[in-house]
Amino acid sequence: MVLPGAGASRCRSIAPSRGGAPCCRSVTIDDPTRSAPAIRGTLNTDPCGIHLHGAWQAATMTHYRERLVVPARWWMLLVGLAASVWLVYELPFGPSVSLPSAGAVLVLGAAALLAYGRLAIVVDDDGVSVGRARLPLTAVGPAEALTGEDARAARGPGLDRRAYVAIRGYVPGVVRIGVDDTADPTPYWLVSTRRPERLVAELEAARQTTTGR
Repeated sequence: MVLPGAGASRCRSIAPSRGGAPCCRSVTIDDPTRSAPAIRGTLNTDPCGIHLHGAWQAATMTHYRERLVVPARWWMLLVGLAASVWLVYELPFGPSVSLPSAGAVLVLGAAALLAYGRLAIVVDDDGVSVGRARLPLTAVGPAEALTGEDARAARGPGLDRRAYVAIRGYVPGVVRIGVDDTADPTPYWLVSTRRPERLVAELEAARQTTTGR
């Protein structure tokens, strides 16, 4: 079965029609005319009469993803702290107290480090997400990569108190993303990133592709 404008199709299930002839009841269709990921849809026949089963939907493509995990030295400090706790309790109380105490420090510390370092930056066809905050591409203004003294100034004396801030002190670079929305009082987002130049490039490319600006 071939539909106008559709690419390859394949029958997923066969069933007899009212006349007894085999009829393809479910067809998966890929559209190769779009860049990956392709549009995919499923059509059902009833029987041999085609009707749309569900809505056609193009998958959203992710252009950039970064997770601001904590540096390795923080984990080394946690291990050192747990070892210190073990040593302090081992001498007077023995392993029955020292081991659970050191284990508790490790577990709680690891949970805290994982939670603090789980902040993710994602740029896709629809917008940019930082943690749970999301800005659609139609509201994304010019973006600027900042490093060194410029980044420190942006995080400190140059910071607008109305800005949305997602900063991690162990990440030196930041990107300032303008908010192009008259209904939003937030002038810009200030986001920590280890790859400020690439994040800006991906933002600008996605914004120009989607909005033509």
